[in-house]
Amino acid sequence: MKTTKFIRLIFYFPMLILGLNGCDPTDSETDPSQGSIPVITFEDNEYQLTENSDSLVLRVKIAPKATADGSLHLKFSGKAQYNQDFTTNPPLTGNTITLPFSQSQEFVTLTLYRQTPGQQEEKDFQLQLYQVPAGFKMGEQHSALVIIAPRPEEMNSVNFEYSSLKVQEDNSEGITVLLKLSQPTKNTEQITLKMIAAEGMEYGTRYKTTPEPTLNELSLQLLPGATSASIIFKPVNDQFLNGAATVKFEISALSTGLVTGDNKSVEVMLEDDDQHSGIIYKLKDVRELFEGKSGDWYFPEDYYVEGVISSDLNVLDNKTIYLQDETAGILLRFMLPSRFKIGDQIRLNLKSATGTNLNGQKSIDQVNPEGSVIIDQNIVVQAEEVTLDQLLSGDYEGKRVRVNNVAFVNADGSRTFLGSRTISDDNRVALVNTYASASFSNTVLPSGSLSISGIVGDWGRLMPQLYSHDIIKN
Repeated sequence: MKTTKFIRLIFYFPMLILGLNGCDPTDSETDPSQGSIPVITFEDNEYQLTENSDSLVLRVKIAPKATADGSLHLKFSGKAQYNQDFTTNPPLTGNTITLPFSQSQEFVTLTLYRQTPGQQEEKDFQLQLYQVPAGFKMGEQHSALVIIAPRPEEMNSVNFEYSSLKVQEDNSEGITVLLKLSQPTKNTEQITLKMIAAEGMEYGTRYKTTPEPTLNELSLQLLPGATSASIIFKPVNDQFLNGAATVKFEISALSTGLVTGDNKSVEVMLEDDDQHSGIIYKLKDVRELFEGKSGDWYFPEDYYVEGVISSDLNVLDNKTIYLQDETAGILLRFMLPSRFKIGDQIRLNLKSATGTNLNGQKSIDQVNPEGSVIIDQNIVVQAEEVTLDQLLSGDYEGKRVRVNNVAFVNADGSRTFLGSRTISDDNRVALVNTYASASFSNTVLPSGSLSISGIVGDWGRLMPQLYSHDIIKN
């Protein structure tokens, strides 16, 4: 009997071993679909709302998928303040939030929104999963840290649109100098600009601005919502040959809501339009045009001349000047009162003006002053020394001359310069002519030997201009 049992044992033992080796281990696990309890956990143990993000999605995982509808409950705690540093969807009630889910749902989401764009320091809070519905259980990862990274409010920077600008002197409307802001202003702000002009760029003479400066500074006020500011730069067409020059505008002060950007200055170049590249005729050429002509004639096209004004106020009227260059002199009469003064070196276009004989001398009438240019100022026209015979010859008409050792014939201690007064060198006589407009017209004629300078003008008479320069006692 014992032998039979032993034999059976030997026979069945290998089969038992084979049966154990052939068994699939998975067959012993419980099928999740067959009553396994879903576990609810945070997907991560830390979430971060980064500096450049405005929102963050936090996910709570249900594994396996939810077997029924339900809700989970989260509790908030920490330094970050709801409605101040962040908000959520769904919204927070007190310090808790309820997140509903449906059957077969695998993830439940909570969206976090940044509330303060100008957050200066890092904030955080703790999320605690503190209640799950029956039939579910909490996993080990039932809390998470949420970090809100700081995002300092972007400063509102002010920059000039361009670093350099150009404008022609004859641009009567001027140009706009624009400053741009990186974002709209929230409050009333102020920009102060410093104005630095190059030598010779005198405010009011060569340019103006809107607004006007006070002690070389311009103040610009910006209302809430403004995105830019500007000034108007207006050239003054002074008709003076100055050459190009610049004015620099620089941000010198800003109110607290603004900061200076990279482009904090602009240079405005004022380009002089008074340069001339065409032909400049000599006054001798102008006088020669009278040859062979009878009566009045005119200049049908551009005809530019340059010279120095040798006359002051002792002339026919306020439209009249005498112009002289190194070749000759001539009377010019403008359409309007002259804006020039003695010693101005000017350039004129005689187009449409009339050649005529005025008060016994060659002259150009109806000269248009528009487009005339002052090249220089305070130039002294030296008087050419002549005798009375030469003065009376007509060869010096329109020019400044000086006669020496002459005397006023009727200098009786009461007679003045006003009118025509005779001078003599004991051999010949000539006339000195003085209009009421001359500053010395009521001055008593001096006696004795004199040197008298003046322009050979009306009817060949000598016309002094500045008493202190032109009437010299010997």
